[in-house]
Amino acid sequence: MRKLYRLSSILLTSDFCPLISFLLFLTSGFCSAQDLIIHHIDVGQGDCTFIQTRWRTILVDAGNNGMGKSTVIPYLKSLRISHINYLIASHYHADHIGGLGEVLNALDVDTIFDRGTEHPVPKSKTYADYVSSVGIRPRIAVQPGLTYQIAPDIILHFIAAAGKCERGQAMSHDLSALSHMDENSLSIAFTITFVDTLRQSTTNYEPRTMFTYFSGGDLTGYDVGDAVDLETPVAGVVGHAEAMKLNHHGSRSSTNPTFISALSPTCVFISLGRNNSYGHPAPEVIAKLQQHPTIQWIYQTEGKIAVSRKQKIAGTSVLKFYAKGDSSYFTVEWNAEGKGLDRFSSGSSKSATAP
Repeated sequence: MRKLYRLSSILLTSDFCPLISFLLFLTSGFCSAQDLIIHHIDVGQGDCTFIQTRWRTILVDAGNNGMGKSTVIPYLKSLRISHINYLIASHYHADHIGGLGEVLNALDVDTIFDRGTEHPVPKSKTYADYVSSVGIRPRIAVQPGLTYQIAPDIILHFIAAAGKCERGQAMSHDLSALSHMDENSLSIAFTITFVDTLRQSTTNYEPRTMFTYFSGGDLTGYDVGDAVDLETPVAGVVGHAEAMKLNHHGSRSSTNPTFISALSPTCVFISLGRNNSYGHPAPEVIAKLQQHPTIQWIYQTEGKIAVSRKQKIAGTSVLKFYAKGDSSYFTVEWNAEGKGLDRFSSGSSKSATAP
């Protein structure tokens, strides 16, 4: 059966008759050498993630101003990427959206997702440039619970945005009473989930979740000033995730104990700049990750290893998930201090209903 999936992958990306490709899609479903690829691109003190499936591509943030041209676009071109299906602006801080305008001006982008304008938006040139670059493209203000099936077996699920969380999870603040919420608390949080649809043989079957990846921008985990603890309700929706991008570059304002305990990832990724003025990652956050029993490695794009034996200075790292039934696994490739390749088992007993 797997040989058929490999054959369909070859035909779908070749010059073979489109009808043949379409029929193979219907009969054999989605599969490739890597079923899901997640690139954590080193943009210094900022954030950028590129997600590939055979059917859709997703770019999440693009670092500070200038990083689009200097780093993100060249990296995407090295992958022969000139078209992006979904672009996600996690929130409106410059170290996340600064490079997005440059990407939008250089590449074909279908749809843009952001937090909308329910809360005040920055009166900055960076934000104005972002909006101008979006132009007439579809721009969707994310509502928690919004779900897309971006491949036959892969689900993009938005969990939080603009200070709200899916399922009306309780917050410790009355959000309607806040005239201005911290921009970090407005971050979009989402999961990418690979579900096993190949074993659907009975009417009562629910696809089994084989791999979950979480990303939450600069989502906050404590009630301080205008910041709101959104990590706790988000954790109640996400549950376990095999891998995750650490919220807010490893800041002490995020990664609360409830959140990290609920997700219990195998590995985490932190995007930050070397010798940054914010002190990212916070030593107390790294200490929590070091002590957590499920976490095997902490991959940092830049920075110094100072606290945990689990930390790796990874530069740009690439996670590749392979769907192999009960033996499904994922790898992480990194190349900052010599080439590295780590392998992790994957798969859980929880179920996920594909839309």
